[in-house]
Amino acid sequence: LKKHRYLKGFSNYLFYFIEKIKH
Repeated sequence: LKKHRYLKGFSNYLFYFIEKIKH
């Protein structure tokens, strides 16, 4: 479960990074 939580955080970071590049 700890791994899943880390993965979720990584996904959110990636999404933010993509959004930053888009704009």
